Amino acid sequence: HEGVPRACIAVRMVLDAQEGAVSPNTYNIWVHHMGRAITSRRFKQEIRHPEYAADGKHSPQNDVALIVLNAPITQVAPIPLAQHRGGELADSTVALMGYHIQSPDALAGSLLCPTRDMSPGIVHVSCPVVNGNSGGPILAQNDQGTWQVVGVVSSRIGRGAIAVHASEWLHDQVNAHLDR
Repeated sequence: HEGVPRACIAVRMVLDAQEGAVSPNTYNIWVHHMGRAITSRRFKQEIRHPEYAADGKHSPQNDVALIVLNAPITQVAPIPLAQHRGGELADSTVALMGYHIQSPDALAGSLLCPTRDMSPGIVHVSCPVVNGNSGGPILAQNDQGTWQVVGVVSSRIGRGAIAVHASEWLHDQVNAHLDR
């Protein structure tokens, strides 16, 4: 799964879109830094949102998965998950970054992506995306200027992206698995 734009949000946790998620021990998660792969880890557990496709249909609001790794990543610092405030993505400017299929060795994206509300828990991000950006982080700076993950790319719509807020469910899962 090299080249897929996941975000390391804790030393043993990676955020992904559910649609792109795979089974544990099937793939390595590769960690890139400055355009090259520096290490990899196997999955220990994948936690998918229980409401995703509950009615047999793709539901972008719940298109999120948390991947717990078998060993910590110590070569790079994680980008922390922002504190859940609800609605923080609507009508704001975010960054959309990742290593995607078209350029797996180069970080690509934009730091100035305007958003607009689409429905509860979902925003449209007006920055160009390509196939392969699904699962990539949506980043914003907190009041201290620290970059944090505030959402995840679900899919492409036109030239922009549909992004899912970092929900209360995701925060609960991260907190439950921090010390495991």
